[in-house]
Parts: sequence; structure tokens; C-alpha cells
Amino acid sequence: MSNEVRLNVLRETALELQEICKFNPPFRSKGKTEEQVVDWLKEAAPLLELNDVAEISADTKDILEQLGFWKFEDSNEIEDAEEVEEEEETVADNLDIIAEIETAPSVRELKDVARTYAEFKSIRGNLSSYKKAEDLRECMIGILNPGAEKPEKEVKLKVKSKAKSEPSPKEKKPEEEKLAEKKKPEPKTEKKKESSPSKRTKKAVVEEMINSKTGATIEEIAQKITDEKIDLDYSKNYVVAKLWLSKMRFDVKKAAIAKNPKFKK
Repeated sequence: MSNEVRLNVLRETALELQEICKFNPPFRSKGKTEEQVVDWLKEAAPLLELNDVAEISADTKDILEQLGFWKFEDSNEIEDAEEVEEEEETVADNLDIIAEIETAPSVRELKDVARTYAEFKSIRGNLSSYKKAEDLRECMIGILNPGAEKPEKEVKLKVKSKAKSEPSPKEKKPEEEKLAEKKKPEPKTEKKKESSPSKRTKKAVVEEMINSKTGATIEEIAQKITDEKIDLDYSKNYVVAKLWLSKMRFDVKKAAIAKNPKFKK
């Protein structure tokens, strides 16, 4: 390959990268030497993201590989780029539904949400079995979490039915024991503590941590929500934190998080 032909190939490669990545200011290869074009390609190639790979021609990829500037060594990573993007879009689309679920105050309103969105079609036949808002809320958020297993609805229903089908120990207790139990204040006190969790919301935790001096990662936010016992399910807290960050106009794509895992206002 003559020097002139090689320079033209490098210029075409630079032009394609410029069109795909929309660098500002744009790179103009006309009038540039071979060394200058190669230097620019060396700086530009690492800025390619997985989403850009599908747009790159085979010739450009070959040139970048020959120059040693092609960073995508894992073919599986490239093949999964579209799937990753679709997953992230799905998470973003679920944001409004998550917000509705988080703010719904009663089990009745949660059931209305479940009947509204097709995502919850699988549990519509069992909605009547949910008596507590928290149980149904956890189930619904679990369905919207693409990384979570299916909600443990069946297990919960079994536990509930078991509790209802075993009233015999209380019935068999003597009247004196029943009266003594009624006089004990401990169970009521414990229930009151358990049923009155912190009024802080997950959104409030997210806002507090991103407004701090150092900011916070999604993992740190999820752990904080878990530590404050707003919700003990860490994986669910991770998804909700990510969704709130997305709604607050942060870039929560994997590539952006890899570059800067801390979110800060």
C-alpha cells in the first residue's frame, strides 16, 4: 500500500469516526499528515461505546485493529450491546410505574396500578390474596426489576394460608392464659415499632446523598436505604435508586457509570 493510499484510508476512517461520535470541534482530516490523522484516531477510538459498534464498518474496524486502537476485545460484549441498551431503556420506561407503586398508600390503589399496566398481568388473578400493601408493593417492584427473580408470591401465600389454618394452639389454651396474654403490652409495643418505619422515602435518601460533598454511588445509596430499614431488600433498593437517578436526569448507563460511578449535584 502506497503512502498516498494509506493516508486516504486513514482519512476515511477518521471521517467515519467523526460522523458516528459527533466530536466537537469536528476533526477535519483534509490537509492533515498521516501522523496527525493517526494521532487523532488514537485519541478518538477509546471514546467509542458499545452502542457505536453496530454503526462501524468492517473496514474501519480492521484499520483500528491494525493500529492497535480497537478496544472491544470481547465479541460477546459487542453482540450484547443492543440487548444492554434495550434493558436500560426498559428500566427507564418502568420509572413512572415504580414511582406510582412507591407512592400508592393502600393495597387497593396498588391493585388499581396492577390492573392498569400489562407488566402485572401474571398476578392479576391473585390480587385478592394480597391483604397488605407492603407485600403487594414488593411483588410488583420485583416484577419490574429485570435482574430479580420472580416474586415470592407463592411462598407468601402459603405462609399466610398456613397461619390461618393453625388457630388451634390459641383455642386450646386455658382461659387464664388467654387473659394473661391480653394484659401483656409487649406484643402491641413491638407491632407498633415494626409498623411505624421511618417516614423517609427512598427518593429523599437519593437526594440527600447526591447533594452531599462527595456524592454517592448507586451501591452506597441502596445500602443507605437498606441500613435505614426503609426497605430491607438491597437488590430492589438498587433498582429504585437507579430509577430515581435516571428521573433526576443523570446518565445511568453502564458506560457512564464506569467512567464516573459517583453521582453528585
